[in-house]
Amino acid sequence: MSTQNNIYQKQIDLKNSRILITGGTSGLGKELALQLNKLGATVAIIARRTNPLDAIKSQFPDIITIQGDVSNKDEIYKLSGNVLGHLGGIDKIGRASCRERV
Repeated sequence: MSTQNNIYQKQIDLKNSRILITGGTSGLGKELALQLNKLGATVAIIARRTNPLDAIKSQFPDIITIQGDVSNKDEIYKLSGNVLGHLGGIDKIGRASCRERV
């Protein structure tokens, strides 16, 4: 296979990108946050539970942690102001939180 036509070999420069990840304290969201941080992005994660956020912050002080529930529309304005205050803007958003509603 020619590497010239292989789209998987394309490198994306994420240095200095401001990225917000919801649900970034476990599983795919956490791994995404860690990898993006390694690539030089400024990463903020939002999650509902404070204990996992505190654990992330103690292990990875470069990652910005914000407690909140993005499924609660009453919190959205407060959270967006908090995120913008930390990041100054958002270049990309990753939604790793998925909570089933019954």
